[in-house]
Amino acid sequence: MASATKKTPKPITLDTFDVSLMGFKNLYVNPEHGLRSVSITCRAPELNNKLVVLLKGCRIIMAKGPSEKSSANSLYVNVTDVSGIELFKQIETAILNTAFERRVEWFGNQDLDEGDIAELHKPSITENTKYKSHNMNINLPKYVKVVNMGVPTNEDPMSILQPNQIVDICIEIDKVKPSMKAIKLGYSATKIKIIGAGDETVGRSANYLPTDFNDSEFKLGALETHALGGKFTKLAYAGSSPTFALNDINARIFHNEQETEDPKTKEKKKKDVYSLSVRLTREDEIEFFKRVDKAFFKGFVDGHMDYLGKKKALKQSVLESIYCSILYNKEDRERIRSKEQPKNPPALRISIYWNADSGFGKAFTDPDGNPINVAEIVNKPITIQRLEFYCKHMWFGVELTTVKFALSKCVVTESTPDYNMDDVADVSPVSASMPASAAKANGIVSDSEGEDEL
Repeated sequence: MASATKKTPKPITLDTFDVSLMGFKNLYVNPEHGLRSVSITCRAPELNNKLVVLLKGCRIIMAKGPSEKSSANSLYVNVTDVSGIELFKQIETAILNTAFERRVEWFGNQDLDEGDIAELHKPSITENTKYKSHNMNINLPKYVKVVNMGVPTNEDPMSILQPNQIVDICIEIDKVKPSMKAIKLGYSATKIKIIGAGDETVGRSANYLPTDFNDSEFKLGALETHALGGKFTKLAYAGSSPTFALNDINARIFHNEQETEDPKTKEKKKKDVYSLSVRLTREDEIEFFKRVDKAFFKGFVDGHMDYLGKKKALKQSVLESIYCSILYNKEDRERIRSKEQPKNPPALRISIYWNADSGFGKAFTDPDGNPINVAEIVNKPITIQRLEFYCKHMWFGVELTTVKFALSKCVVTESTPDYNMDDVADVSPVSASMPASAAKANGIVSDSEGEDEL
C-alpha cells in the first residue's frame, strides 16, 4: 500500500481570501520567558488548513544571518505586489478585530478600546516614505525551499539569495504575538523562487556613482558569526547595502580553483571561484572610491575592539596594517603609508556568484540585454558599458580585515581594451596553488578561511 502524499499548502490570493476561514487557538504563554502567542489556522481542507500567502516580484534588499537579536536567518525585501500588500492588510485587520473581541484573554484588559488595539499593531509590511516603497522582513527557516532560475537546489539559501534578485515568496502565517507592547504576526518563508536580477534598485540604496556618495550615511553593523565560526559585519548606507555603479570601464574576469573542506565530513574538494578586477583610470572614480575606502576604514577603527575581540584599543598604525584597502594590495598600501607612489593603478576586486545548475544567471548581458557566454571572456580584458555591484560584508580574518564586493549586473560590449591588464591580477581570489604566505604578502585573505561559506 502506497503511503499518502503530503499536500503542499496552496497560497491564498486577494480574490480567494475569506476572513471567515481564519481560526485562532487559545492563548499560549511560554513558561520560560513569558512570550505570548496565538496559533492561526485556515479552516479549509483544500488549503491544507494553512494560511499561506504568495508575494510576487519581490526585490531582495538584504539576506541577514543570525544576530544578537535573532538566532534565525531572515530576508529583507522590497514588496511590489500590490494585491499581496492589500491581502496582508485584510489579514491583519481581521486579526485586530479578533484581538479586540478577545482582549481579556490576550491582554488581560477589558478596558482596551479599538483605538488602543490599533496603536499596538506593528504592520508586517512597512512603508518607506523616502523611497515610496513597501518593505518586509521574513524569517528563513531551515526547511525553506529555493528554486534558482527554474532549478530546485539543496544549497544553503544564504549562499544563493543576493541583493537585487527578483523573487516570488510563499509565506506561511502561523501565529499572532499579542502583548501590551505590540501586536505582531508570526510568519516564515516556505518556498522562494528566484526569477532573475532586477534592472533597478527600489527600496534600498541607489546605485551610487562617483558624484553622490555621502560619507556620513555609511555605517557598520554589529559583529556576526556564521556557522563555521567566521566573524563579519554587514555594511549599510542609509539603512541598506551600499550599492555602486560604474559606466564605460575596463576590467578582467578571473577564474581560479580553490580547495575547500566540508566542515562535517572533512572531505576536500575543488571549488570554482570567479571574480572581476576593475581598473580605475578616471580621477573622479579614484577619488570617489578613496572616500569610500576611508569611510570603511573609519568604521573599522571605531568598532575594532568589538570586531577583533580586543579589550584594549589598537594603535592606528596597527589597524592600518590589518585593514586591506579596497584599492591596493599590501605592497602598495605600505608604499602609500611611506609617502611613496603605489606601483600599480587602483583596482577593485568584485566577487561573481554562480552555480553548476544555472551558471551566472542574468548577471552578464550584452547592451541589448541578451545573456552572454561568460566562458568566452574569462581571463580576457573586457570593456563594460554598465557595472553594478554591492558591498556584502566586512570580513575579520585571522590576520587581515577585508571588504567584500559582489556583482549584481554587468553589461559587456564587444570591444576590448588593447593594453595588458596583468598588473591587476593580484586582487583576484587566491588560487589553490598559491601558498598562504604568498596570499598574505599580497594582502588577500583566502576564501579557504571560510569567507565564501557565508
